Amino acid sequence: MGFELKRRDALLAAAGVGAVALARADMADAKAVAGPATMEQQLRAYILMRGALDDRVVTGWAHARYFGMVDAEATPLFDVYSATFTRYRPAAAGGFEAVGAEFAFFTDSEGKVLDTFRNPYTGERVTIPVGGLPPSKLIIQPNLKFKLGRDVPGLEFDHHIEPAVVRGNDIWFNEVTHVVQPAPPGGKAFRYNEVLTMHAPLDAVMKRGALAVQSEVSFTIACSWRPWLKLGDKPGHMMCVGIGRMNGSPDSLPPEWVAGMKAKRPKELADPKAVLAPVWDARPAS
Repeated sequence: MGFELKRRDALLAAAGVGAVALARADMADAKAVAGPATMEQQLRAYILMRGALDDRVVTGWAHARYFGMVDAEATPLFDVYSATFTRYRPAAAGGFEAVGAEFAFFTDSEGKVLDTFRNPYTGERVTIPVGGLPPSKLIIQPNLKFKLGRDVPGLEFDHHIEPAVVRGNDIWFNEVTHVVQPAPPGGKAFRYNEVLTMHAPLDAVMKRGALAVQSEVSFTIACSWRPWLKLGDKPGHMMCVGIGRMNGSPDSLPPEWVAGMKAKRPKELADPKAVLAPVWDARPAS
């Protein structure tokens, strides 16, 4: 009998603990931050994580490793350290303009910037260019699709943001890019595919008055052989996996990238705003 009473008391106590836990969970749910629901809210959240709602120069960086893919076999090639300088502003037709430039350096696995590279498939030593993209403009439209700031004849361009994924106090965006550059005379078209995922705390993104939010990045790229590898029609492609950060402080920039900039692009490192000025100061897109 005593055993039964003790057992009953234990069960009641456990039930009480469970009820308290459920009540606390309900209270937590009631206080949970609502994620972006409308297209306008989705766009605002994306801009906060990728850039800024004001026109400051935003820094993003990435560190990735490239592999050659032939018959589903991955061959390590080289690393890449890159960073972007970007400014954002509302576009006249809605959405946002983003004016940005990228600077990238190919390195060995220890982070040493490479000027030449021995191609493991051919044994040939090839010259590696400084990577990146010159200052250019993208329009991020209200429908979460991108368009280029200028027409490029023959270019296939599909770049869009997928709806946010929200779990608890976490928010993620997937940014998907598909590009096909026209084939040069006697050559093949260059194909580039990327899925980039950004993650940030939801409460920071939804905070009233927020202008920019740091986000952590991961991405995967599949693309054609880089032309400077001189692989011609060899079957296969390149794969790249990497990590990075948007809206990070200058102190968070990879030292390997900083060293490359000091050696090869010191003026651009010293004055990012001047790098963007020719495109930023041009007449805004309509």
